[in-house]
Amino acid sequence: MIRGVIFDVDGVLLDSMPMWSHISEWYLESLGLVPEKNLSQRIFAMSMAEGARYLKQQYAPMPGEEEILDGISKLLETFYRDKLEPKPGVKETLQWISQRKVPMIIATSSDSKAVEAALERLDIKKYFLDILTCTQIGAGKDRPDIYIAAQKKMNSPTKETIVVEDALHALRTASAYGYPTAGVYDEASGKDQTEIMSIADFYTRQLSAEFMEDIFRIL
Repeated sequence: MIRGVIFDVDGVLLDSMPMWSHISEWYLESLGLVPEKNLSQRIFAMSMAEGARYLKQQYAPMPGEEEILDGISKLLETFYRDKLEPKPGVKETLQWISQRKVPMIIATSSDSKAVEAALERLDIKKYFLDILTCTQIGAGKDRPDIYIAAQKKMNSPTKETIVVEDALHALRTASAYGYPTAGVYDEASGKDQTEIMSIADFYTRQLSAEFMEDIFRIL
């Protein structure tokens, strides 16, 4: 039985991964700096705070870490507040879970204000018990801390708490800790799909009520 669902945001609920592939580069360019090749891949698994620390260490001249975070957050908030759209099937999926009185929590590496702005605009924030961020928790998704914190808030057993993610490193972390996992396809992680399908307990190209119904029936 499923007693709690933990959702990632970017690449799972929102079609935002193309933006994330460039946000650090855009920030550096706004300061007149030249980003290194494959910067987004280097910091992909980091929390925003860890990413800010990396930029501070690798580039000069740079402002302090808090100012870096603030600058990136302002860029993000514009996109989340005004432009990002849900991925196909998201609204019907959330409604289906909500109708079964199963709590849901967001676990994201993104900025909480930006995510909240997007979810409110799209009228889906109402489905979630809380929004947890890696920065708030103090660890990226290479560690299970954010999932553990979400699970505690929902008061759901590990084996009855499913983690829904699109990124390979996040699915590895959740699976290693013992959570059932659902992998969702996103173009940004296209090269990892074979391994994602081998790690995730469930896999879909697109979220849907039917997909969640299958999971709830099996677990």
